[in-house]
Amino acid sequence: MSTDKRRDDTTEKEEEDVDVDDILDKLEDDLSLAGYREHRLEQLKRQMENARDLREIDHGRYTEITDEKEVIRISAQVPSRRLLTV
Repeated sequence: MSTDKRRDDTTEKEEEDVDVDDILDKLEDDLSLAGYREHRLEQLKRQMENARDLREIDHGRYTEITDEKEVIRISAQVPSRRLLTV
C-alpha cells in the first residue's frame, strides 16, 4: 500500500513539474510580457542614470559654508532650485 502511495505521489509531482514548465514556457513566449519587461528595464535604467547624476552634483548633501565669498561662488554655479540658504 505504501509503495502505491509513493508511486501516486511521484506521478503527481512529475505532472505538476510538467504543468509548471508548460506554464513558464507559455509565459516566456507571451509578447506582452516581453514588452512589459523591456519597458520596465528602460525605466530602471533612467532611474539609475538620474540617481548617478544627482550623486555627481552632491544632491542631498548638507554643507555648511561660513565664508560669504564661498557662498557666492557656489550659489553662482548651482541652479537656484537646488540651493537652500538659511
